Amino acid sequence: MVAAVLVPIAIPVSAGPDITAEYKVKAAILVNLAKFTEWPPAVLADSAALTICLVGEPVMAALLTEVSGKTVHNHGLKVLALTAAADRGFESCQVLFVGLSASGHAEALLNKTMDRPILTVGDTPGFARQGGMIELVRKDDHLGFNINLGKARKAGLTLRAQLLALAKIVE
Repeated sequence: MVAAVLVPIAIPVSAGPDITAEYKVKAAILVNLAKFTEWPPAVLADSAALTICLVGEPVMAALLTEVSGKTVHNHGLKVLALTAAADRGFESCQVLFVGLSASGHAEALLNKTMDRPILTVGDTPGFARQGGMIELVRKDDHLGFNINLGKARKAGLTLRAQLLALAKIVE
């Protein structure tokens, strides 16, 4: 069963012009990352939605709306598109994706979410070393990821061993 859930993480990414295919892969990865993350019980009440927030990626936000209403850990999924300049909205996120087009705002966004139980994911080179929890990295024609395990633990998140086994750990 674990292999079936992890398969979307190893989907090849086209190096060609079909950027939508890459966004579909990233959207699938975000949902799977949520499946392998545990939040403190006080953060995600039994009836609460698990909210995936996106900054800087309208195409991916549109693709992720297709998963709204599906469940992860018995929580319905909700998708919110936020702006990098927003001072509000982050408190309702369990997953925050900072897209490449918002990379200039990554440090400010990470400061807004620092030590909160929000799984921060980005695809900017160096995102994990900059303080993000998971950095999506292109490896040949696949997407892999680096994990800043210290940041995740400090925020009270538990990343399952199956996820950690597939990643490069950075501090």
